[in-house]
Amino acid sequence: MLSYIRGLSLLALAIATLFVGCGDATMVSSQTSDAAVSDTDADAFGSDAGDFLDAENARDAEFGEDDVYVPDDGHDDGDAFAADDAGAGDAPDAAKWPDVTDEPDSSPDVGLPPPPTRFDCPDGSTVTPGWNTVQVGVDQRRYHIDMPADTSRPPAIVFGFHGFTAVIPPVIDLLSFRAEMLGLGLHPNARAGFPFILVLMQDVNRLPPGGLDWDLRTDNPNVDLPFFEAVVGCLTQHAKADEDRVFAFGFSAGATIANLIHSKYPDVLRAFVTGSGLWANEANNLRIAHQVTLGIPIVNWQWPALEPIHAGTAAVMLTRGGPHDLIPGSPVPASLDEAGGFARDALLANGRVVVDCWHNGGHTLHPEVRGSLMLNFFAAHAHIGLSPLLYEGLPGLPGSCAILRP
Repeated sequence: MLSYIRGLSLLALAIATLFVGCGDATMVSSQTSDAAVSDTDADAFGSDAGDFLDAENARDAEFGEDDVYVPDDGHDDGDAFAADDAGAGDAPDAAKWPDVTDEPDSSPDVGLPPPPTRFDCPDGSTVTPGWNTVQVGVDQRRYHIDMPADTSRPPAIVFGFHGFTAVIPPVIDLLSFRAEMLGLGLHPNARAGFPFILVLMQDVNRLPPGGLDWDLRTDNPNVDLPFFEAVVGCLTQHAKADEDRVFAFGFSAGATIANLIHSKYPDVLRAFVTGSGLWANEANNLRIAHQVTLGIPIVNWQWPALEPIHAGTAAVMLTRGGPHDLIPGSPVPASLDEAGGFARDALLANGRVVVDCWHNGGHTLHPEVRGSLMLNFFAAHAHIGLSPLLYEGLPGLPGSCAILRP
């Protein structure tokens, strides 16, 4: 009998975990893709993916897109690329970014020791507008970046994490969410004085109970956290990004992986936007997650604790979608809105500033939390230290959001 119940529970989990995909499916829109992936990925993923990528290539002509540069011999030949990828089409001709394999004597700071960094960039990685690869253990992972036009200052890093879509190829997941972010206004040149590199990591299509596209179950072992570390390391060391300005936006399962990253690295991801996700290190969130599997702990959630921090040194913008923000397919109602409320209280109790944004649209994006608001939020936390939201407001904050202070 127990095996029968477990079988039903696994099926329920496989269906219900579309809570990160069902909402996302409504968010998919056309966006720029890359000529470098159009032919090979269309062949690999069939006619539907090919049609999608063909449509994206047509829009590439509007933005302009660089081919991915991968060094043939592990060393730069002296040519650097202009930052004219989508999102950086207005970059001046003189704006150049070094490849990760540039020799030390190509740096204007030759003779000076490099600044210390938190994370390393694995040998053989690429950093160029568009698609890139990085070696993470035995696996070669792919990520996509859009560069800013402003190269006068170290850019910030903004990650985007999509939700679970199950059967959709990871490359389509990535490109679709990139389009969603650009459509929201999360464009590398959108806010004066705040240039940033837009980063999307390609998932490994994990299925329940092993994950939801992303590796969400535990911080160790985990295949996506070292990937995050490597990307931050490469952008810091070879695109001159500011490792103290790492931000993120995630929805559903993408929000959940962002929550895990913050729990693991609260001093790295100090400010981020999380929409309709779970916090598996909070007791009531964990209870809600177990509702999906009828109380049977099929998924062995083992997250690091949400450690207390000095009050106000991190901030979370949290969105939740009201009574209809439920995990689809769950055999009993499993409320992500309630999960968000419990997470809000835990975050406040452990020193985070919370911008609590409630809406009544169910499992979807908050209609008033647009790119301009997110960028104001990120820019407000561009410097290490106390959040300015401890003593002042946030420009553009709608009435549906409230700033809550620890």
